[in-house]
Amino acid sequence: MPKPTIDNSTPLVPWTGGAIITTTATNENLLSNTAASGHTLEVVYLACVSADASNATTATASIYDQDGVGMNDDTGAYKQTDSGDTVDGAQRHLIAPIATPIAAAAGQVFATKYEPIYLEEDSSIVVQNGAGNDAHWTVTYRVLG
Repeated sequence: MPKPTIDNSTPLVPWTGGAIITTTATNENLLSNTAASGHTLEVVYLACVSADASNATTATASIYDQDGVGMNDDTGAYKQTDSGDTVDGAQRHLIAPIATPIAAAAGQVFATKYEPIYLEEDSSIVVQNGAGNDAHWTVTYRVLG
């Protein structure tokens, strides 16, 4: 894929999505960029917040290589997944330490517009929680190119 260019004819449109991870310690797709999308996704906000006022949980976020396998059902804007899609491929690297603690009724930000994550073609953001239904993920991103 050629590197994206930004000029007056290419608007940067932000998208926001989210998911409640219902499973415990199971990889779930949050955002996917298909192999032939022709785009790079700039993640300008990625956060996990606790939905439980009494119990802490943990959160893990990684970048996965899809190995050319479609990892979502293409239901969301620019391949935002619905958090129930197949995870395939191999972990490239962690976005945050494994099992980052999330205190009860608190949250953790993993990416901001000042420290963005760039999701290239054929890759996805995969998340995992220590307790089912106890954490909500939010991702805001822009499509480049």
